[in-house]
Amino acid sequence: EIQRVSLLTNSSGQVSWTYPVAYSENPIISADVLHTTNQPYSIRVLTLTSTGLSLQVFRSNAVSVLGVDVLAALAAVGADIPVYILAHKA
Repeated sequence: EIQRVSLLTNSSGQVSWTYPVAYSENPIISADVLHTTNQPYSIRVLTLTSTGLSLQVFRSNAVSVLGVDVLAALAAVGADIPVYILAHKA
């Protein structure tokens, strides 16, 4: 069974989700940031269980070095970044 949700990050860039229907084991998940900027985002799984998960979203700003864009260190985003999460049985 596939379960899905769209959530907004909190002030620490985190989202938590309790699945409406628990799985018998940890599910396979997929998460994407739904944002219109060209900035790259990455998502770290903080917890993953058969009943829910928590994630944290990071953004990497590009800096120019000798005319070449290089990704800088990751920084947690703030509130209200939309995240789409999909979970399904392993």
